[in-house]
Amino acid sequence: IRALRRRLVPECDATIAGPMSAFLGMMHGEIDGDALFFSRDISVDGDTSAVLALRNAIDD
Repeated sequence: IRALRRRLVPECDATIAGPMSAFLGMMHGEIDGDALFFSRDISVDGDTSAVLALRNAIDD
């Protein structure tokens, strides 16, 4: 996982975009990633199976 400025994103399989506070909250278990996604506070692009695998790893 790397945090990058929007214009510096290299080619990758998937991207998750949103406020840094949302990502920190997810990593600390304070904010539900599904809720952020469905409220459109974060967006996902690319290989959604890779993002789902990351989500499951964070939940464990």
